[in-house]
Amino acid sequence: ADQHRLLTAERAKTLAEQGFKFSSQRTRSGAASTIEKRRAGIALARSEINLEHREHELRASKRRLSMLWGSSDINYSVAGGELFHPIDIPLYETLAQKIEDNPKLIHFSKRQSAEKAKVHLAQAALTPDLSLNIGTRYYKTPQAYGMVFGISTPIPVFDRNRGEIESLEMRVQEIVAQQDHERIKLLAILYGHVQEFAHAKQSLHILQEEILPEAESVLKFITNGFRVGRFSQLELLDAQATLVELENERISAAEEMWMHAFHIQSLIGVNPFAAATDREKDGAAQKTSQGVSHE
Repeated sequence: ADQHRLLTAERAKTLAEQGFKFSSQRTRSGAASTIEKRRAGIALARSEINLEHREHELRASKRRLSMLWGSSDINYSVAGGELFHPIDIPLYETLAQKIEDNPKLIHFSKRQSAEKAKVHLAQAALTPDLSLNIGTRYYKTPQAYGMVFGISTPIPVFDRNRGEIESLEMRVQEIVAQQDHERIKLLAILYGHVQEFAHAKQSLHILQEEILPEAESVLKFITNGFRVGRFSQLELLDAQATLVELENERISAAEEMWMHAFHIQSLIGVNPFAAATDREKDGAAQKTSQGVSHE
C-alpha cells in the first residue's frame, strides 16, 4: 500500500509542476497576475513535502517487512502483490462453521478433555476392588481336607472421592461455559470483519470503475480549459486535489479489504480465499470446455 501511496504522491507532484508551468506561462503573457504563479508554487512545495513523507513511510515499511523475514537489511526494491485485485470469500454462514478451528476454542477443548480425564479417573477409584480367596482346610474330626473360598470387598462407609468428582465436574462445566462465551464473542468479531470486508470491496469497485475514471476525465477537461482561460486556477487545483484524494481512498479501500480478509483467516484458522480461488478455476475450466464444445 505504501508503494502505491508513493506513486500517487509522485503523480501529485507531476500535476503540481504542470500547474506551475501553466501559471508561469500565463503570468509572463499577462493573462494572469503573479498571485496565480505564487499560489501554484505553494501547491508544488506542498506536493514535494508530501512526496518526501511518503518516501520515509515506504522505507520504514520495508524495514519492518525485512525484520519479519529475519533480516535487518532491505534486500529488495519492490514488494510484489495484487493490492487492487478484487478477492472473494465465502458467506458468513460458511465461515462461521469453521470457527471451531480458532486457536482459543481449540485450547478450551483441550482443557475440557484434560478435566474429563480426571473425572473418569476419580470415578474409576469409586469402583470397589473385589478379592477372591481360594485354599484348603484340614478338619480334625473327620480327619479330612476341605476346599475353602471367599470373596471380599471394601465397604464404602465414607466416600472421600465423591466431593472431588463433583468439583471436577463443576470445573468441566465452567470450561464449557467459558468456551461458549468465547465462541459467541469470536462469531461477533467475525461478522464485523465480514461486513467491513464487503464494504471495502464495494468501495474499491465503485472507486475503480466509476469515480476515478470520471475524476480523470474532469481533470483533463479542466486542464485543457485552463490553458485557454476557460477555467480558473482554483478550479484546476481543486480537480487535481480531488483526483489525488480519490486515488488515496482507492488505496485505503484495497488495504482495508485485505486487512479484514486476513483478520478473518486468523479467526477461522484456514485460508478464506481457497473457496473463491476454486470457484474461479472451475469457472475458467467451464468456459474452456464450452469453447471446445462449440468448435
